[in-house]
Amino acid sequence: MSTVVLILADAATPESVADAGIERAVQLGCELVVASILDRSTPAKMAKRFMDSGTMGARPSEGVCDSLNRRQEALAAQRAEEIVRKAVGRGVKARSEVCTGSAADGVAALLARLRPTVVVIGKRRRALLPSRPTETPLDKLGATLGFELLEA
Repeated sequence: MSTVVLILADAATPESVADAGIERAVQLGCELVVASILDRSTPAKMAKRFMDSGTMGARPSEGVCDSLNRRQEALAAQRAEEIVRKAVGRGVKARSEVCTGSAADGVAALLARLRPTVVVIGKRRRALLPSRPTETPLDKLGATLGFELLEA
């Protein structure tokens, strides 16, 4: 069965990106997989920024990072579930998956396993990749696996 993978790089992924993924799945008559990326290093980086700014003490407890991880997971699950419900309401078979680890490794593993027809990613997140799109890891993976990359 054909699959459209919608990559949620964070809980603030715009509605227009979600809509583009759903619409493409409707057009192709295929399943939508909403992939939430949980980079476990993000909370530690946030805690370090707080420390550097003087907002928190020199050594935050491990509980701070654990709390930030739990919050990140909750927000990702909530956003993914909203999109899945919206897709199901449009008659699309949909489910969510979580990619853990570094964003690049988690997404690469998921795409290699699912072998999607289309991958949808927000332009804002795509802007973080190198300026020559044909040289990005996502494009190389797309060339290898044969999926269409849709920037919304």
